[in-house]
Amino acid sequence: MVKLIVCIDLEGNIGYKNQLLFNIKDDMKFFKEQTTGHIVLMGYNTYESLGSKGLPNRFNLVLTSKELEPAKNVCAVNSLNGTIEEYKTNNIRKDLYIIGGASVYNQAIADRIPDEILLTVVDARAEEADTAIDMKSLRKRYKQAEVIDIISDDNYAASIERWIRRN
Repeated sequence: MVKLIVCIDLEGNIGYKNQLLFNIKDDMKFFKEQTTGHIVLMGYNTYESLGSKGLPNRFNLVLTSKELEPAKNVCAVNSLNGTIEEYKTNNIRKDLYIIGGASVYNQAIADRIPDEILLTVVDARAEEADTAIDMKSLRKRYKQAEVIDIISDDNYAASIERWIRRN
């Protein structure tokens, strides 16, 4: 199954200067639990934000035309749609998670690629943000199926939601 996993503020903002807007412990734990042992697909800027290393205990695909330094469990790919087709054709038994950044998220949503979206919605508006997902496109192509959990820390409350593709 192809899934997209993202944390947004109330307006769909996801980051600022190549960093996440929120660092909520339970959301980070949820992300790790969901993606560990699976395949993650990310853009080059997201890969750089991880220190140009793949996430441990996952097979990391980096969408880029650049040459990557050799790293364990990291592979460069040059096409989102081509990579998804390859994944589906080979009937791989692990889920593929799209983990960012904004351009990868927005292309995946516009092309209706994810079977489901795991959306953490933080009950806040970021003071500064320079990247966002296209909420209009998301709402047009997907619908909320359930609220998986309500989480909070000392600073923020959030809901973890599962969205599915509209027919």
